[in-house]
Amino acid sequence: MSGKIIKRDQTRWIDGKWVVNVPPPENVPAEEAAAPALPDPAEVLAEAERKAHALLAQAEAEASDLIERVTRAAYEDGLTQGRDDGYQEGLAAWLQGIEALRAAAEAFAAEREAKLAELEPDLLRLGLLIASKVLLKEPRDAALVKGLVDAAVAKVGADAVVRVRLNPQDATHMGPPPASPFGTAKQAAAPRFEVVSDPAIGAGGCVVETRAGRVDATFATQFEELARAVLDAEPEAEPSLSGAYGELRKAPPAPPTKGAKGSPFGGGFSSQGFGR
Repeated sequence: MSGKIIKRDQTRWIDGKWVVNVPPPENVPAEEAAAPALPDPAEVLAEAERKAHALLAQAEAEASDLIERVTRAAYEDGLTQGRDDGYQEGLAAWLQGIEALRAAAEAFAAEREAKLAELEPDLLRLGLLIASKVLLKEPRDAALVKGLVDAAVAKVGADAVVRVRLNPQDATHMGPPPASPFGTAKQAAAPRFEVVSDPAIGAGGCVVETRAGRVDATFATQFEELARAVLDAEPEAEPSLSGAYGELRKAPPAPPTKGAKGSPFGGGFSSQGFGR
């Protein structure tokens, strides 16, 4: 702390105490009168405000730049991540759609197979019913009957046949049975078997009797065997077939006309061995 030096001639003892005589300002030495003046408070405040505004502006600029850089970096990172996430999500959705389509196709195929399996017996019944209707309405001719008899005889061998039973109308158009091509001339001229007119035989069918048994080639019997094979059931036990089966068993004679040769159940057969 600085102070002024009090000289001896500036002090006096008056009434029991020292009194300092301070000279007037004009008498103060020049070096002591040159003390620095204090700054103006208004100017100091204005300067402080100016610097504060400058610092604030600089801080705001730096903060804005930082925010922009951080925002840009976050956007780019988010864009990259979003692109990757979007691709993965899209791929997962696509694979999920493919899996759903595959499952739907498998379900459709399984349902289709189940429906077909469910409808198969009905379709077989329908086929048999159609066949029976065709047989009932099919005009019979001699060639058709001869083809059927020839096929039935071939199953057992002509030499083993004793007689052939036919519907009376079919027997009328059959003519005499063929002679055997073997043995003596007399034996060769003899018929191989007897043709018998039997009203119990439905039109278009026949029953071949042999020494060991017989072959039933009537339409009703063939229809019955076919029903057993495809439906594993007796036709008379099937409500949809019992009527048609009964009609075949009692099939009335149909007027003979020219038609295709062969059996309706087995395709065309040879008519060798039977005269026209």
